Amino acid sequence: MSIKYWPLAILTVAFWACTDSKPYMPELPKIPAEESSDTIPSAGYVEYDGLVEQLMKASVGKGLDIVLMGDGFPVELHADGTYRSVMEQACKYLFSVEPTASLKDRFNVYYVGVVSHDSNLDGTSGIYCKKTVPTYRSEEAINTYAKNVSSLEHADSTVFCVIINTRESGGICYHQSYTTQKAYAYCPRIRPSNPTSQDYRFALVHEVIGHGFAKMSDEYVMSGYESTTPSRKERAQLIEHQKSGYDRNITFSTDTASCPWKEFLTDERYASEKIGFYEGVGYYGKGAYRSTKTNLMNVTWGKDMAFSAPDRKIIYDRIIVRSENRKPDYEEFVEFDLNLN
Repeated sequence: MSIKYWPLAILTVAFWACTDSKPYMPELPKIPAEESSDTIPSAGYVEYDGLVEQLMKASVGKGLDIVLMGDGFPVELHADGTYRSVMEQACKYLFSVEPTASLKDRFNVYYVGVVSHDSNLDGTSGIYCKKTVPTYRSEEAINTYAKNVSSLEHADSTVFCVIINTRESGGICYHQSYTTQKAYAYCPRIRPSNPTSQDYRFALVHEVIGHGFAKMSDEYVMSGYESTTPSRKERAQLIEHQKSGYDRNITFSTDTASCPWKEFLTDERYASEKIGFYEGVGYYGKGAYRSTKTNLMNVTWGKDMAFSAPDRKIIYDRIIVRSENRKPDYEEFVEFDLNLN
């Protein structure tokens, strides 16, 4: 059974408001009207449901697995190539932000065909999602579809992502426990809030890479929690979670000696990022701190969003540990990171 952590969690719901009267539409495959077909041609269903394609193959180290699926895509969207295009675009987006952009040769990415009877997303589709992301969904269904990926060697450490065929805003990621690497991310094909915004792209990276792979917490404050301070019990839980590699992008103390990103605080090479202690993270408005004012775990709308340097290091370290079975030191990361541009 999946565990949803609240309010301190990497497995959290994020919502974005779209208020434009004439919203900008990016270059995405066309989505049909919500009231599309309510029947599934048996031949087409058999042909596409459970179909597996590998979009990326690791060439360095132990391959790290990501499996993509879609929900709310009826058979005609499989037959005309829309489904495949959506999966290919999602794969491209996941590796469009550093450090995964430069380390994509460590990943295996697959997609599995999931044929829904229509695109209504009323809780009865392939993975049982609803438009309000996702008020109803099934990790059991995801696990069943994942069995079609015969080359998936590390199912217990795989990040699964469901692309939901709706323009509704939102995104969520679940983990089964703090002792497993497996994660289930859900992301709708979000309508951008303005012509230069890339909401869908950054929400996908936020959920799948930030939460699902790197196990980081959200770095924003949920409305209504502006004055909330974590309890002693919650602080103790965080320490235990961090020992397992979770929530390493937050701290409850401004003590520079024990801070998870202490090396960056005095490193002049990162002075431009203004790394320090910014109150408000993991939903809490008080007594919890993030490393930078704004980054991809804090805001997912805009034109050129990026992970902060401490967050990039968390992602880099996890990739190296899991693909090479060794722990990199700080200077190794810095050498890699400063040579990205």
